[in-house]
Amino acid sequence: MSVQFSFYSIPLLLTGIAAALSAWFALRRRRHAEAVTFGLLMLALSWWSFLYALHIWGTDLQTQHLFNRLKYVGVLAVPPLWLVLSLQCAQRQHLLTRRNLVLIFLPPLLLLPIVLTDHLTHLWWTQLWLEDFHGQPVMRSIHGLPYYVHVTIGYAYVVLGLWFYVRLYQRTDRLYRLQAGLMIVAAAIPLVANILTQLDLSPLPWGLDPFFFVLAGGILAVSILRYRFLDIVPIARQAIIEQVPEGVIVVDEGQRIVDANRAARSLLGIDGKEIVGLPLHDAIPNGELRTALLEVANGDLAEPRRREVRLPGPDGELALSLSATLLSQGRQEPFGQILLLQDISNMVAAQQELEALYHQAEVERERLALTISTSSDAIALLDAQGYVLTSNPAARQILGADRAERFPPALRAIIAQAEMATTVTKAEIEIGDQSFAVTASPVVGPGLVLTLHDVTHFRQLARLKDEFVRTISHDLRSPLTSIHGYAQLAQRPELVTETRMEALARIEASARRMSQLIGDLLDLATLEAGVEFEAEPVRMDDLARAAGQDLEGAALAKGLKIRYELAPHPPLRADPRLLAQVWRNLIDNAIKYTPAGTITVRVEATPSQVLCQVSDTGIGIHPADLPYIFDKFYRAKRHGA
Repeated sequence: MSVQFSFYSIPLLLTGIAAALSAWFALRRRRHAEAVTFGLLMLALSWWSFLYALHIWGTDLQTQHLFNRLKYVGVLAVPPLWLVLSLQCAQRQHLLTRRNLVLIFLPPLLLLPIVLTDHLTHLWWTQLWLEDFHGQPVMRSIHGLPYYVHVTIGYAYVVLGLWFYVRLYQRTDRLYRLQAGLMIVAAAIPLVANILTQLDLSPLPWGLDPFFFVLAGGILAVSILRYRFLDIVPIARQAIIEQVPEGVIVVDEGQRIVDANRAARSLLGIDGKEIVGLPLHDAIPNGELRTALLEVANGDLAEPRRREVRLPGPDGELALSLSATLLSQGRQEPFGQILLLQDISNMVAAQQELEALYHQAEVERERLALTISTSSDAIALLDAQGYVLTSNPAARQILGADRAERFPPALRAIIAQAEMATTVTKAEIEIGDQSFAVTASPVVGPGLVLTLHDVTHFRQLARLKDEFVRTISHDLRSPLTSIHGYAQLAQRPELVTETRMEALARIEASARRMSQLIGDLLDLATLEAGVEFEAEPVRMDDLARAAGQDLEGAALAKGLKIRYELAPHPPLRADPRLLAQVWRNLIDNAIKYTPAGTITVRVEATPSQVLCQVSDTGIGIHPADLPYIFDKFYRAKRHGA
C-alpha cells in the first residue's frame, strides 16, 4: 500500500467533514425517524467522501483499487437511504413496512459482496489501469454488469424519491410551497450530478456524486431543520388539528372561520354546530369569551398576543388562555390567523395552591426566624470560608466576631474537626467561665450550622450534687461514729450508772439526728417522684408561730430577737408537715446568717392569696445567687466585698 496526500482530495475531505457534522447534528434528534434516516444518509456520504479522498491519495493501482472498493460501502447505502427519507418527508410512512424496507435495501446488500471481492472476481471492474492527470495517477476502468445494475437501481431510487417530493409539492398549500420546493431541488441535484458523471462531463477525472449529494443534504437540512419538519410537512388534518388538546381556530383575512377542532368547539360551547364559514363574532355564543377573542384577533399582531379569561363552568371556574398568531409566508401579506384556546384551569389552580404553599412557607420561615432569634441557645450559620452568614443575638454575644478565625480557640478546634467530618460533631467546651455543649452540623451548600447551649448551670448542679453526696455521707458517718463509740462505752461493766445513762442519751440524740436526715432525704425523693401528699386545713400564721417558738432558744443564744407579724386568715388545704419544715428552714437560715439584730416572721392575707415572709438584718443573699435559690443541692458561694 502506497499513499501520498493530494491537493485534489481537499474538497472531498471538506465534504466528508460537512457530512459528518450534519450526521452528528441530526442523530442528536434521533427521537424523530426522519432525523435518524437523514443522519445515516450523511454518515454514508461522509464515508463515501473520506474513502474517495484516500482513493485519490493512492500512488499505485492496488491501493486505489482497495479504497475504491471500500468506498462503495457508503455509495451503495446512499440511494436506499435517500428513498426512505423521501417517503418520510412526503408523509408516506405507511409504505415503509418491514417487507418494503427489506426490498429497498436488498439490492445494495447483494451488490456489496461483489464490489468488495472484485480483486478476486473482477466482476465490478473488468479492466483497470492508471493514467496521469497533471502528475496525479488516476485509476481508469471498464465496468462490468453488476455496476450497471447498481447505476440503474440508484437512478430508480433517486427518481422515485424526486417523484414523491413533486407529489408533496402538488398537494401542499401556499404556506408550505417554499419548503416543498426546496425538497424537489435537493432531490434533483444528485440526479443531475450522476448524469454528468456517467456522460464523462466532469472537469475532473473523478465523479461529482459525493459533492452534489452533500449539497442536496444541506438543502434538505435547511428545509427540515430550519422549519422543524413537522411544522412544514402538511400532515393529515386529523393529526395536527383534531388530536391536539388545545382549541385551534383558523380564520382568514376577513375573520371568517376556516377550521376549528373538536377541542375548540367544546371550549366555545358549540359541540355539533357547524361554524366553518361563519364570521368569528357570530359563531361564539358566550359574550365575554367573544369579546376577549375579538380583542386578541383585532389587536396589533406584529407579535403574538395573549389574554386570559375566566368563565363559569359546570365543574367550577374555567380559565382560558387565548392567543393569536398571523399566518404568513416570507414577506407576503398575512392571509389569516390561528387562534389558540388553552384550558389553563389546572395551571391556575396549581398556581393558587403554589401561592398558598409559598405563603405558608413564608409564615413558617418567619416563625422559625423568630424562634431562632429569641432562642437562648446560640445559633449561627457559617459559609465554607468560615464567614458568619446569619446568627441570632445569643450567638453574636458569645462569638463576638464575624469570622471563624476570630472565634475562641476551643470553638475553632470544634469547627476544624467538623469540617473534616461528614456527620454531626458534638463536644463540650469552656469559653471564659462558661461551659457550652456545641453541635456543628454540616449543611450542603452554605457550610456549617453551629449551636451552643449554655450548660454552665448544669455543670454547677452536678458539682453541687457531688458536694451534697459528700456532705450527706459525712453527716451520716458522724452520728454513726458517735453511736458506735458511745455504745462501746456503755457496755463497760465498770462504768458508773450516771456515765452509762449519759452515753445512752448521746446514742439516742445521734439516732434522732440520723432519722431526721433520712426523713429529709425521703421527703425530697417523694417530691421528685411526684407523689401527692394528703392535704388538710392549715393556718400559716399558726405554723409560722410554732416554728419560730421551736427555734427561739437558738436565736436567744446569739442575742437575736424574733418578731411576729401574723395576720389571721381562712384555713388553707396543704400538708402541714411540709409547710412547717419550710418555716423551720427559713427561720433557721436567718438565725445562722444574722450576726445581730432582728428576724421578722410575717404572714399577710388578701382576698386571693396569703403572703409569707421571713426577713432578717443579716448579710442577705448575693444577687449572683438569686437565680439558683430554688435549685436542688445549691449552696451559695462566699462572695468578696
